[in-house]
Amino acid sequence: MKRVVWSYGVLATFALLLFPARAATAQGVTSAAVAGRVTDESGAGVPGAVLTLVNGSTGQRYSRRSADDGRYNFENVAVGGPYTLQTRALGFEAKQSDPFTLTLGQRFEVNVSLKRAAVGLEAVTVTGEANRGALERPRSALNPFDKRRVSLC
Repeated sequence: MKRVVWSYGVLATFALLLFPARAATAQGVTSAAVAGRVTDESGAGVPGAVLTLVNGSTGQRYSRRSADDGRYNFENVAVGGPYTLQTRALGFEAKQSDPFTLTLGQRFEVNVSLKRAAVGLEAVTVTGEANRGALERPRSALNPFDKRRVSLC
């Protein structure tokens, strides 16, 4: 009888140790990731580029800025697609990737090379006329009241 009780105790201990581990692994991965690097024509990283990941079927948008070395990543992205990656940076032409689809647990890499854009400011000319009445002040700074309108009771 002691042997049967001991066997059930050992079996119960193994069951408790085994089932929580299976429950944790059953949850698994439910998303994907998109990562890469934004560079210029020379291969140098473009810091502060604005990247927008757009799911064409749902309209869901994710937005990030590239790091100082041009690297970026989007974690926990919903699977499916088609997705497009739009990239913008000051002094560069905007660029959009070809559509792609994400699968469970996938880490999709999209490296973006941006071309420099000619950025120039045109001259701005401001013209105007002076309004003489608005610029004139009363001659007497000590008495700003008009004597004709002030009366004492």
